[in-house]
Amino acid sequence: MNQGGNYMLKNILKEELEREMTQLEKISTYLGANPEAVLSYAKDCFYYYLKDENGVAGKRHYIRRTDTETLRQITSLRYLKAKAELLEHNINVLRKALKKAVDYDDPAILAKLPNTYTSAIAQMRSNLEGKVFQSEDPKHRDGLIVTTSTGVKVRTKGELALFETLNDYDLNIFYEKKLVLIERELQPDGSILVKEVDVYPDFTIVLPDGTIIYWELCGMFDKPYYREKQFRKFKLYYENGIYMPKNLIVTMEDKDKPLDIQAIRRIIESQILPLM
Repeated sequence: MNQGGNYMLKNILKEELEREMTQLEKISTYLGANPEAVLSYAKDCFYYYLKDENGVAGKRHYIRRTDTETLRQITSLRYLKAKAELLEHNINVLRKALKKAVDYDDPAILAKLPNTYTSAIAQMRSNLEGKVFQSEDPKHRDGLIVTTSTGVKVRTKGELALFETLNDYDLNIFYEKKLVLIERELQPDGSILVKEVDVYPDFTIVLPDGTIIYWELCGMFDKPYYREKQFRKFKLYYENGIYMPKNLIVTMEDKDKPLDIQAIRRIIESQILPLM
């Protein structure tokens, strides 16, 4: 399933349009079942009057200071009327945007590139086809106990779910691929020690144009040692120009709240696909 940026955009626009229309329908039904009350204020007192079907104001009704329920009902109706007006505006904007948005896919993008570039991209892709890239982390190899649909071994069910979801979008995924970063440590004498450090991001995603996005799935933030390890890793990332939302995505789960696949899809469709 190869999804381009505007394909994702049109889906988002359609979903948002449906949500806005559903809200407007509910609000309109509620407003239609309740007569409009116009709230006024005079002589340190709130009062209201109802309009008939011709818009003519009826009898004035004063509201006692203790009658907060009547005041709440009247203000709620006016609030919902204002919201309905904004929803109508957004619906018109979304409909116009849907007409102007253009679907495109990978072949359509490639067709716009010079032959030199399409040949280079084809060569890069051919180097990846049919290959299974296993974890490059030399530590804790016995923890790679879960096998994905492509044969890559991962450590947890959460990583399996994330891998398969990323794979659904035909993304080039590397699990625990080696990344060499520069670490700077302040020494007791005030000097700075610069050294190379090997890290292994949970997922490295390489987009067709060479853009790289790193995705970390944190599953044990309730454990202090794990939390400290991740914070050190994020600090190292930041010092090397890897940070949210530029090129780093961080999601979390625990035993009480597992990975939300729908939330993951929303992240992919809003933060990764637009870059393709």
